Amino acid sequence: MTFLGFDKKDWLHKKLLVDEDKEKIQCLTNALFVDPNDGRVWQELGNRHADFDQEKALYCWSNALKSYLGRLEKFKDDAKKYSKDSTHLLFMDVYSSNVISEIASMYFALGSVYTNLEKYSLAVDAYKTSCTLEFDSDCLYYSASALYELKEYEKAEQLISENIGVTDDYKSHYLLGSIFWMQNEIDSSQKSYWNCIYKADTDAESCHYKSMAYGMLGNYQKKEYYLKKGFQIEPNNPQRALSLIEYYEENGDYNMTQKYYKKLHMLHKEQTREQKKDVIKNE
Repeated sequence: MTFLGFDKKDWLHKKLLVDEDKEKIQCLTNALFVDPNDGRVWQELGNRHADFDQEKALYCWSNALKSYLGRLEKFKDDAKKYSKDSTHLLFMDVYSSNVISEIASMYFALGSVYTNLEKYSLAVDAYKTSCTLEFDSDCLYYSASALYELKEYEKAEQLISENIGVTDDYKSHYLLGSIFWMQNEIDSSQKSYWNCIYKADTDAESCHYKSMAYGMLGNYQKKEYYLKKGFQIEPNNPQRALSLIEYYEENGDYNMTQKYYKKLHMLHKEQTREQKKDVIKNE
């Protein structure tokens, strides 16, 4: 995939036009050759590598973190300069609504990459700062998710309940169900899992959450059904295959486990082959 004269914007636009994950990865990689300091591109590239190569994903996320922190330091520096001379054309008005919105967005992205790196306390702080600058119900959801990982269930329950008051989506109900479960509030937990099932749609991600909710409710036939349905919708998504492998391993079904291991192996093999082709093209 060689396009002479393409700038970062061109590569990011082309990424939206291609279907295969390997092509999107190559577009993101090419965009970083043009601008190696774009944290959002580094993070998305890490997210896409995460399904196949955790080491590459961690490398990308670490670069995203450096970029976000550097950008926020620049905002702080501009704030100091602006406070001393607000008439200087080179100094950014950091108190304008559009700049505050950008800073809030940067803290949200920072929270996301901290979550990817499993630094949950720092993620909570970043999401809290983002929400203070500009309210976004997603901050409540992801903060609650990080608090759940930290086993701070009461705080997590408070935030996700507030989030449900705004969005009322299936992912939030599933998280609330898990929080109730960890606090041994079984009736409330089951109610939340049913809410998740009722509110979920028919896409692959919805099927994944339905499968998890049915599993927590003890209906393993439905859990298997929705795991398979999610894989049918997204057969090239390794996470769908992994979920089925974990399910069959837990249930001692060797034949089905091997079946989906083979499918996962083929996905990884195809990904590796395409990456090698791209390296040869770019040499």
